[in-house]
Amino acid sequence: MLSWNELVAMAEQQEEPQRLLFVFSKFEVREGEDPNDGAADFSVEPVMYNDKPVDDISSFEELVKETQEAEFHWDVVFVAGLGGSNGELPSPETAEDHLQKMIRAIYQGQIQHFAAYNQSGEKVELIKAHLQ
Repeated sequence: MLSWNELVAMAEQQEEPQRLLFVFSKFEVREGEDPNDGAADFSVEPVMYNDKPVDDISSFEELVKETQEAEFHWDVVFVAGLGGSNGELPSPETAEDHLQKMIRAIYQGQIQHFAAYNQSGEKVELIKAHLQ
């Protein structure tokens, strides 16, 4: 999996303009599980989503600051790229459609195609996300 900086650099190098799609999610530890146990069974619950043209992303720290200003808690952000065509960014409607597909995939535990980062910008590798 790519580091945050590698992901952004790769998106910037694409021929067509790119939007990055973000699904911010929190971990929910299953009832009866110890949250401090590294092997605890948990689910991933999307709490917010957004998209940005790659040119509008200054840093991961700025992205985190925006989420803090919106006052919601998240543990992991899943990220995917969406390329435009003919020199145009994907439309907001197209981005919304792909974001909804990402959310469904997360609920189904199909997270292997997304980059994932914690609030420090460190890569997160989850084997499987459980249904809530």
